[in-house]
Amino acid sequence: MKKNQISKLIVSIFLVILIICLAVFSYAKINWFNYDVINNPKPTHYHFRIQMIIDSIPADFTEPHFQTQKGDVCTSELTDSPIHVHDENQVIHIHWDHMTGGLFLKDYGLNYIGGLDHYLGFTTITKPKLKIGLVTIHGQDLPKPNNSSNFYVYIGNADKYTQKNWSEFLQQDLKVFFSDNLASSSFDSVEQVKIQQNISLIGNVIIYAQRTEPSASEIKNQFQKFIPIKAGECE
Repeated sequence: MKKNQISKLIVSIFLVILIICLAVFSYAKINWFNYDVINNPKPTHYHFRIQMIIDSIPADFTEPHFQTQKGDVCTSELTDSPIHVHDENQVIHIHWDHMTGGLFLKDYGLNYIGGLDHYLGFTTITKPKLKIGLVTIHGQDLPKPNNSSNFYVYIGNADKYTQKNWSEFLQQDLKVFFSDNLASSSFDSVEQVKIQQNISLIGNVIIYAQRTEPSASEIKNQFQKFIPIKAGECE
């Protein structure tokens, strides 16, 4: 085979490989990582409180494997990861705008929204520093419910709560999900309302993953287990 033919063959093989790689990348971005909040993140900083009871066992977000060092997350700039838990409490910090409950759960190991289990998506960050690549989840921290479990979702407080659809929690922007539950309806005292407003805490949510619906007394008792928020929380 002549030298120029070999060169053409090498170029042709390279182009075929390049086309295949671009096709795989395009397919992956559309089908595995197609979340605009992850693809093109925008900075924000707000909070919500959560309790999850999975087959009668409460998830403990104060455990070390859920926690992130505060120094890495107390900022109004775009963080490397969109979601954090710290201060050993039930407060979830959201740093990328338009996050959903489904992305929150996936970040801690429960994937109900599809895509690859260990990645939230593909991102392009330009500020404060350039970052292009996959956003890995925090970890496989939450236990997986039984296949027979149903999901029951409630927002509010012990005196006033509302049941929400599981699909709404998974798919809606969290600020939309909590939009009918802002301000004092979520909190138990004037002092707590003032702190809530200062730290942009948008609401409380309790999620039960179990076969049967919890009773009203069980729900009220669980809301009473929320830890009071502190004025010193990272703002």
